[in-house]
Amino acid sequence: MVRFVKLTHRRPLLTRLGTSDSTIFKIRELQLLLDDVAAKLDVVDMPSWQDHWSTACELHRSTLVDMVSRADSRMLVNELRADQVEEVLRTLHASLRSSEVPLLTDCVRETYDRIAKFSRMEGLQMFDWYIPRQNVTVGDHIGSGTFGTVSHGMLSYGGSEKKVIVKELHKELANDSSSSGLFLDQLQFWDGLMKNEKIPKTHILSLIGGHHLGSPKLYVCEDAVNGDLLTFLGKAENQSLFFPMFLQVTEALMILHSNDIVHGALKCNNILIGKDNVVKLSDFGFSYIRSLSVELSSNKDKAMADAVRWKAKEMLEETADPELRYTADIYSLGMCMIEAITQAPPFEMCDDDEVMAMIMSGAGHPRPDNVPDETWDLISDLCNADCRQRPTLDQVVQRMTELSLSERGSKGAENDIDPEVLPEAESDSQNQAGICPECDFAEVQR
Repeated sequence: MVRFVKLTHRRPLLTRLGTSDSTIFKIRELQLLLDDVAAKLDVVDMPSWQDHWSTACELHRSTLVDMVSRADSRMLVNELRADQVEEVLRTLHASLRSSEVPLLTDCVRETYDRIAKFSRMEGLQMFDWYIPRQNVTVGDHIGSGTFGTVSHGMLSYGGSEKKVIVKELHKELANDSSSSGLFLDQLQFWDGLMKNEKIPKTHILSLIGGHHLGSPKLYVCEDAVNGDLLTFLGKAENQSLFFPMFLQVTEALMILHSNDIVHGALKCNNILIGKDNVVKLSDFGFSYIRSLSVELSSNKDKAMADAVRWKAKEMLEETADPELRYTADIYSLGMCMIEAITQAPPFEMCDDDEVMAMIMSGAGHPRPDNVPDETWDLISDLCNADCRQRPTLDQVVQRMTELSLSERGSKGAENDIDPEVLPEAESDSQNQAGICPECDFAEVQR
């Protein structure tokens, strides 16, 4: 009912025109829910609405088109705040991609042209990833990161809905004047990455679209049906998949690095698990936005300290060589393994000052209980304080494969690891030679 009130609340005519199809779809979904409630309550006198639905939709559209067509441009724009005009124009343009009703699309085109001319916004660059905020319904909260909150959600588009993951920028970041350009640049690069046919996408969380204007700024991604890696490996039935899953994480990093892309913030909560237990990396390359978020945070020191627990020593030094960011990802990979084993953030028993001191001294992370020698040897090498002594990702793949096979053999046939969750290292390596090196998604040059 709350959704119904929001849908029927008086909104500017231009907004109603641009979101007409999604509004109709949501009202239909509400009607179906009411039918279910009536059936459960054995209500027999419910009026039938489905027989007249098509007629009602046509009436809604024709009335809306008539109202917009009769209104002059000044009146339509005066219903909006100055900062909403560009957003409404983008919403109108986006609606043309999904609507197949000639009456509506003709009106949208004509209205877009006259409002753009009236507002002196002709020639506005359009993005095919743009999603009107009204088309996104944010659902259950999943977690929070340095620069935003992650939630389950639903995306309404073209008369249907699909489950998605929604990440919204923190309010203080979204309201900062410099964040719009940074977020737009990031969405453009992510979209370019998804469109680059030479780059394997198996282990990259797919971008569906985003909204870079106003607040909250958000991006919408494919649904990761099996949650994040920490939660996944925390389940008893998945613990035998530790090395197969981290093999996939390593393969994903290989794909990023071979395209000059640094993740820069690898943690278990941005390693997501999709259908068929396929690893999906998210939040890679958001270094500028992440840094801005820390600067704007009401508790800057706490925000910085939280991120330090996964960061290599060289990344905390003022004179850090940009090329060392790649080996820093390898360090973070080791910290993610510790995180998955302990089911807690690295250095859980230490306060922030102690963590910083331990990392800068090269002391390393204490060995968790019940970790086999071979596993700890690998983690220790990944987290070596000397970045030059860390193994390459190719070497990590080889060692993880050996440990995975050894573990499977020691547990017997009843605990065999499903080969479907093992990464196809050979085929990915073959693809990397042809990957375009110009997609510098990780660091957007400004």
